[in-house]
Amino acid sequence: MSQIEIPGSSGYALMSDRSLDFYKDPMHFCNSRIQSNGSRIFQARLLNKPTIFVCSVKGMNELLCEKVNVFDTSYTTSMCKLFGDNVCFANGEEAQLLRISLMQLFRGKMLDTYADYINRVCTRNLKDLSMSSEPIAVYTLFKRLATELVLGIFLNVDAEKSAELSKQITQLSTQHWHGLISAPVNLKVSVWSSGFSQALEAKEKLLHIINERLKSEEDGNAGQEKLLCCFGNGSRNCIGVELNDLILKTAVGYLLNHYCWDLDPPNQSLEYKWLPVSRPAEDPKIKFTSCSYKT
Repeated sequence: MSQIEIPGSSGYALMSDRSLDFYKDPMHFCNSRIQSNGSRIFQARLLNKPTIFVCSVKGMNELLCEKVNVFDTSYTTSMCKLFGDNVCFANGEEAQLLRISLMQLFRGKMLDTYADYINRVCTRNLKDLSMSSEPIAVYTLFKRLATELVLGIFLNVDAEKSAELSKQITQLSTQHWHGLISAPVNLKVSVWSSGFSQALEAKEKLLHIINERLKSEEDGNAGQEKLLCCFGNGSRNCIGVELNDLILKTAVGYLLNHYCWDLDPPNQSLEYKWLPVSRPAEDPKIKFTSCSYKT
């Protein structure tokens, strides 16, 4: 591992930084370098730091493969050289046992315990769409719906019964996320603080709120102090895939049974932007009309 030479170049500090190129069009950035380097794994300088880009499913499988002994000294040292000193290795067997236990909470018959709540929240958020005189910004709508569902399922925070708490958590989460995707500069001067600094403060407040919820066994899944949710595929895929499917089926099913819809105005841009997250470049506006079907 220590002998591997990664194609590409990280160049020199500042003058070789490619953050702006990556931000403008990450897909073109990666594709062009894959072609020029003849490899789906390459290096470049991002945020003024040497960065390894792994644009290969096979490469990620090998990197994350459970067969690799992460406690081997030479391997660990090489990984740190490649990816920096912030590499964290977990006990694979312990993590796998925890995943197996937690996955049972989000599959099979256990999903039935969430069905009524998901249906109630979806109905409340979607039942009046045709009543709006203005087109609905659907990305914002479903972001709000998803946030409410997550808070209810994992922390037992009901947006109707605990409106202030729900609003506080949502605002802190937004502050935390926006700060994390800003420049990683932890700076606080007098009455001003950087976005990253605000993110850290928001994180502490969120952890305090969550810990308070964890103290009560009546808080549903909030009692799972070591709840581990991963995203991706393979052996480390998201443990809530079936729960996510249930949420999507409930929301989409309600829309199909109650509405017809059109883009309003019809000539909107449907392009995506990729950073800091993959989402519509412009929030699509849709006009919903009541359209019930009888079977």
